[in-house]
Amino acid sequence: MSPMGKAWVKAAQQAGYPYNEDLNGASQEGFGRADANVADGERQSTSSTYLEAARSRPNLRVISGAQATRIILKGIRATGVEYLRRGRREVVETDGEVIVGRGRGQFPQLLLLSASDPPLICKSTV
Repeated sequence: MSPMGKAWVKAAQQAGYPYNEDLNGASQEGFGRADANVADGERQSTSSTYLEAARSRPNLRVISGAQATRIILKGIRATGVEYLRRGRREVVETDGEVIVGRGRGQFPQLLLLSASDPPLICKSTV
């Protein structure tokens, strides 16, 4: 932990907050070292860790600056995504995988907007 991080935790303890060894454990209350992916002193994002290495793959298409509005379904299989980008509604379809990056609260909303008949049942790991 950095000197600043140690000082932050020490100040929290002096203010009466408990020290928490594992913020992802049974209790999230208190102050402690937060888990982070760091390499060479820099925080590593999902993009810098995984996406950059895969960008040259011919079966990968990254669309940024877009807001997913609906997952296109054929039966229970996702075959594409409808999205808004620069004020235009666009659609991309595939025979392969569909991976949509959304915020924690936005993923359930996207599933509701993509409702199928019969209803789509999804186990979210978010």
